[in-house]
Amino acid sequence: CDGSKRCRCHWLSCGCRCHDQSCRIKLDMLEPIKEKITKKILEAFEPQFFEITNESSSHAVPKNSESHFKVVIVSKSFYDLNLVQRHQRVYKILEDEISKDIHALAMHTFIPEEWAKKGSKVQSSPNCLGGES
Repeated sequence: CDGSKRCRCHWLSCGCRCHDQSCRIKLDMLEPIKEKITKKILEAFEPQFFEITNESSSHAVPKNSESHFKVVIVSKSFYDLNLVQRHQRVYKILEDEISKDIHALAMHTFIPEEWAKKGSKVQSSPNCLGGES
């Protein structure tokens, strides 16, 4: 990584903004579901920007769970698709993970122009309203 922050995504929990193999190995071992989601989305949508956040710790689940995620996907492949169609495509790509591992998935899907208009950011997820961990 040249530190230019020009990579297509920044999703590694170690904070690295590149695709450095040592970072990927750490992530594989620590968050395998997050890694599977990331690989599938990068492959399917070739995003200009991608961010995945494991929000499980903000919910009533055991420590180190991987059940609640937020994804931000900015991709040219969303042109000519409305919001529902975009989400349907993401659900289809993550069909196995949703049926087995994911309890909640917050999706923010944009084309590059929409993302720029939003100032390249999304609002924070609300706090969990129920249960105890």
